[in-house]
Amino acid sequence: MRRVVVTGLGAITPLGAGIKTTWQRLLKSSSGLVSTTSRGPAFQGLPSTVAGLVPLGRREDGAWQAKDWLAAKSERQMALFAQYAVAAADEALEDAGWHPTLQDDLEATGVTIGSGIGNLDEAYNTSVAFHEGGYRKVSPLFVPKLLINLAAGHVSIRHGFQGPNHAATTACTTGLHAIGDASRLIAFGDANVMVAGGAESCIHPLAIAGFARARSLAIDWNDNPTAASRPFDSRRAGFVIGEGAGVVVLEVNTPVSLRVCLTSYRSWSMLKPAKPISTQKSEATDCPPMHTI
Repeated sequence: MRRVVVTGLGAITPLGAGIKTTWQRLLKSSSGLVSTTSRGPAFQGLPSTVAGLVPLGRREDGAWQAKDWLAAKSERQMALFAQYAVAAADEALEDAGWHPTLQDDLEATGVTIGSGIGNLDEAYNTSVAFHEGGYRKVSPLFVPKLLINLAAGHVSIRHGFQGPNHAATTACTTGLHAIGDASRLIAFGDANVMVAGGAESCIHPLAIAGFARARSLAIDWNDNPTAASRPFDSRRAGFVIGEGAGVVVLEVNTPVSLRVCLTSYRSWSMLKPAKPISTQKSEATDCPPMHTI
């Protein structure tokens, strides 16, 4: 198999819009977790009122507003998770210095970007509109803005990439699986360059209610949001929902490549322990790793 390397990074996260802002705030031990109660009364009655929200504001201030990244027409056509994906992909491609124009290079460049849930807002709002007003209340963009694979589709359309185009939807491991799938496409010769990662934006009362009913969310730190996410702590009591996108540029490692190699890919797996979704922690200690890279 051919060796695969990472040459570009892009991110839109609760720490900031952009990989540099995200990394700088991470080094300062900053937190992107905030209270959701300011988003309206629908959020206030939920068991968990903590989320990782992408900060709003100007791009030069390390925050997000779509018009800094997308034309108005593109913004209207894309769900928010796809907007995040496109912005992160743009940054990763710029970081990698990969802007192909030759037909052979365009055909050898693909995209694999996934999302666990995607555009729940559109599904919920359109369902309500259809119930109350019927067929004509459904937007022509409803289906395109709902499809998970349109994040990858918009990236390929924007840059003219004509290689493999793919989307993974595997809950919390979606981004990792997308990168693993993309790496294999390069390793086995189906592409030379892949733009890969994950994007999500489902901070919606229904999503929070669903996870809360499954007893999955952290609910003990509503008054102290920055303390809520503690995955390796003995007092861990659930995860915190968040939004954003992370994208990398993967390339086949060749002697002629002049771009900087940030790291390399060796191998990965996606094993399933085949335990019921209700399995308790004490019963799952013999489970194999879900994924490695």
